[in-house]
Order: sequence, then C-alpha cells, then structure tokens
Amino acid sequence: MKRKDDLFEYKIFWICNLCQLVNCLKQFSNDPVFRKENTSKQNDQCLKNLNLSEFHTIIKDLADKLLQELIKQFETKLGPIISNRYIHY
Repeated sequence: MKRKDDLFEYKIFWICNLCQLVNCLKQFSNDPVFRKENTSKQNDQCLKNLNLSEFHTIIKDLADKLLQELIKQFETKLGPIISNRYIHY
C-alpha cells in the first residue's frame, strides 16, 4: 500500500478484496449468528475446529482504515475543485 499510496484504484481494489474476504470468513466460521444466514450446504462447509472471528475483525478494521484514507484522499483532490466551482456562481 505504501508504494502506491496515491492511487485510488489500488485502494479501492484492496477494499473490495478485504470486504470479500471478511464475508468469506464470516460464512465459513462456525459462529451461530452467521450460520443463520447460510444455506445448509454452506453450514456443512463451515470450519468446525477453527475460530475465525478474530480474523474477520482484524481484516474489517484494516478495510475501514483503507476506506478512511481513501475518503481523505478524495476530499483533498476534490475539495479545491468543489470550492472553485462555487466561487464562480
């Protein structure tokens, strides 16, 4: 991330991947909260001896951090454009 810190597409790519990974971790965890939303086939494929809850929390926090950085980057880039547009009206 540090090498391509200024690229929107790169951050969006990683946010999408991390969100998908969090959803998969939730789906395959053996947590009763998420099992209710699964199909019976998905519940058969759940991991029985491994608790994934701490992993999806960590990855979700990382995705949230990336999203906050992306929003700040958008504000920095778009702020001058928006303020210049309102000055002309």
